[in-house]
Amino acid sequence: MARKRQCTPIESGSDDLAWPQESLRSVIGYQLTRASLSTLRVFFESVGEALALRPDDAEGWYSLAVALQELGQVREAVDPLRRVLRLRPHDASAVEQLASVCSYLGEDQAAAYLYRRAEVLARA
Repeated sequence: MARKRQCTPIESGSDDLAWPQESLRSVIGYQLTRASLSTLRVFFESVGEALALRPDDAEGWYSLAVALQELGQVREAVDPLRRVLRLRPHDASAVEQLASVCSYLGEDQAAAYLYRRAEVLARA
Protein backbone atom coordinates (compact mmCIF):
# COMPACT_ATOMS: atom_id res chain seq x y z
CA MET A 1 0.00 0.00 0.00
CA ALA A 2 1.40 3.39 -1.00
CA ARG A 3 2.12 5.91 1.72
CA LYS A 4 -0.26 8.88 1.72
CA ARG A 5 1.53 12.09 0.84
CA GLN A 6 1.26 14.65 3.59
CA CYS A 7 2.67 17.71 1.86
CA THR A 8 0.80 18.15 -1.38
CA PRO A 9 0.25 21.85 -2.14
CA ILE A 10 -3.17 23.21 -1.19
CA GLU A 11 -5.54 25.53 -2.94
CA SER A 12 -5.49 29.14 -1.78
CA GLY A 13 -8.37 30.34 0.34
CA SER A 14 -9.61 33.75 1.33
CA ASP A 15 -7.18 36.05 3.12
CA ASP A 16 -9.68 38.74 4.14
CA LEU A 17 -10.73 37.50 7.59
CA ALA A 18 -11.37 39.56 10.70
CA TRP A 19 -8.57 39.02 13.21
CA PRO A 20 -9.03 39.19 17.00
CA GLN A 21 -7.34 41.94 19.02
CA GLU A 22 -4.83 39.62 20.67
CA SER A 23 -3.80 36.59 18.67
CA LEU A 24 -3.00 33.25 20.20
CA ARG A 25 0.42 33.39 18.53
CA SER A 26 1.63 36.27 20.70
CA VAL A 27 0.45 34.54 23.88
CA ILE A 28 1.73 31.15 22.77
CA GLY A 29 5.07 32.56 21.62
CA TYR A 30 5.72 34.06 25.05
CA GLN A 31 4.71 30.91 26.88
CA LEU A 32 6.75 28.62 24.61
CA THR A 33 9.95 30.50 25.39
CA ARG A 34 9.40 29.92 29.12
CA ALA A 35 8.24 26.31 28.96
CA SER A 36 10.20 23.14 29.60
CA LEU A 37 9.51 20.06 27.51
CA SER A 38 7.22 18.55 30.15
CA THR A 39 5.12 21.69 30.54
CA LEU A 40 5.10 22.07 26.75
CA ARG A 41 3.01 18.90 26.55
CA VAL A 42 0.41 20.36 28.92
CA PHE A 43 0.55 23.64 27.06
CA PHE A 44 -0.01 21.82 23.74
CA GLU A 45 -3.25 20.36 25.08
CA SER A 46 -4.50 23.78 26.18
CA VAL A 47 -3.69 25.26 22.75
CA GLY A 48 -5.86 22.58 21.17
CA GLU A 49 -8.71 23.58 23.45
CA ALA A 50 -8.23 27.27 22.64
CA LEU A 51 -8.26 26.57 18.91
CA ALA A 52 -11.49 24.66 19.28
CA LEU A 53 -12.98 27.95 20.49
CA ARG A 54 -11.22 30.06 17.82
CA PRO A 55 -10.80 27.83 14.76
CA ASP A 56 -10.09 30.75 12.40
CA ASP A 57 -7.00 31.95 14.32
CA ALA A 58 -4.27 31.29 11.75
CA GLU A 59 -1.54 32.41 14.10
CA GLY A 60 -2.77 30.00 16.75
CA TRP A 61 -2.66 27.12 14.24
CA TYR A 62 0.89 28.18 13.29
CA SER A 63 1.93 28.13 16.92
CA LEU A 64 0.34 24.70 17.37
CA ALA A 65 2.43 23.42 14.44
CA VAL A 66 5.59 24.82 16.04
CA ALA A 67 4.68 23.21 19.37
CA LEU A 68 4.14 19.85 17.66
CA GLN A 69 7.53 20.11 16.01
CA GLU A 70 9.13 20.96 19.37
CA LEU A 71 7.60 17.75 20.73
CA GLY A 72 9.04 15.78 17.82
CA GLN A 73 5.63 15.22 16.26
CA VAL A 74 6.66 16.60 12.89
CA ARG A 75 4.13 14.67 10.79
CA GLU A 76 1.31 15.99 13.00
CA ALA A 77 2.43 19.57 12.25
CA VAL A 78 1.33 19.24 8.60
CA ASP A 79 -2.41 19.64 9.18
CA PRO A 80 -2.15 22.79 11.35
CA LEU A 81 0.17 24.36 8.77
CA ARG A 82 -2.23 23.50 5.96
CA ARG A 83 -5.01 25.09 8.02
CA VAL A 84 -2.92 28.27 8.32
CA LEU A 85 -2.47 28.34 4.56
CA ARG A 86 -6.18 27.89 3.95
CA LEU A 87 -6.81 30.90 6.18
CA ARG A 88 -3.82 32.98 5.02
CA PRO A 89 -2.53 31.67 1.69
CA HIS A 90 0.07 34.44 1.37
CA ASP A 91 1.79 33.76 4.72
CA ALA A 92 5.40 33.24 3.60
CA SER A 93 6.58 32.05 7.02
CA ALA A 94 3.90 29.34 7.15
CA VAL A 95 4.74 28.21 3.62
CA GLU A 96 8.41 28.04 4.55
CA GLN A 97 7.60 26.14 7.75
CA LEU A 98 5.55 23.60 5.77
CA ALA A 99 8.44 23.28 3.31
CA SER A 100 10.75 22.49 6.21
CA VAL A 101 8.34 19.85 7.52
CA CYS A 102 7.99 18.29 4.07
CA SER A 103 11.77 18.19 3.70
CA TYR A 104 12.08 16.47 7.09
CA LEU A 105 9.45 13.93 6.01
CA GLY A 106 11.43 13.17 2.85
CA GLU A 107 8.97 14.78 0.47
CA ASP A 108 11.66 16.69 -1.37
CA GLN A 109 9.64 17.63 -4.45
CA ALA A 110 6.88 19.23 -2.37
CA ALA A 111 9.48 20.89 -0.16
CA ALA A 112 11.29 22.40 -3.17
CA TYR A 113 8.00 23.75 -4.55
CA LEU A 114 7.04 25.24 -1.19
CA TYR A 115 10.47 26.82 -0.62
CA ARG A 116 10.18 28.52 -4.04
CA ARG A 117 6.66 29.67 -3.22
CA ALA A 118 7.78 31.07 0.15
CA GLU A 119 10.57 32.96 -1.59
CA VAL A 120 8.11 34.54 -4.05
CA LEU A 121 5.68 35.45 -1.25
CA ALA A 122 8.43 37.00 0.86
CA ARG A 123 9.39 39.29 -2.02
CA ALA A 124 5.79 40.38 -2.68
